[in-house]
Amino acid sequence: GISDEVWACSRTVELHRRKLASGAGPVVLSEVFDRRLRRRPDWNPNLRDGGAVDEIHLDLDPPRHWKAQLAVFGTRDFGPRERLIMRLVQPHLAAVYRAAWLRRRLARLTEPLDDGAVLTPREREVMRRVGEGLSNAEIARVLVVELSTVHKHLEHVYAKLGVSCRSDAVARGRAIGLVDG
Repeated sequence: GISDEVWACSRTVELHRRKLASGAGPVVLSEVFDRRLRRRPDWNPNLRDGGAVDEIHLDLDPPRHWKAQLAVFGTRDFGPRERLIMRLVQPHLAAVYRAAWLRRRLARLTEPLDDGAVLTPREREVMRRVGEGLSNAEIARVLVVELSTVHKHLEHVYAKLGVSCRSDAVARGRAIGLVDG
């Protein structure tokens, strides 16, 4: 995470406040801080060493609690033209980001399971009990849950393991080390 020291910096706090206030729109550093301040030696050595004096921040996934941003750095102050360009390309960049995120998520679901990591801890526990030969009713009693909950867990397990019946789930579970056997 970000240290408390970084969040204590008044410049960081002000920039974050502006980003929140802008919604999903671009935030241009030169509109938040004047050039004199941005040229100070203690401003940001990373920007100064690269010759940058201004930057535009563009949020690619605004509804999320974490930030996926694009930052563009420039050797001169950005103006209305660059802000307009960023505003016009933002939906396209956000769509590319979202599509990549969905592809990564889908890939995780379709990858062969090697250790059962895709299953939740409870689904793994249900599969271990299935592997021990317990019936759904017995699993419900052991785990102190409703029978319908066991059915639902097994539905999810079958989908994640790519099987359609209990015996195939046990065989797949044995193959990936999820079920002793």
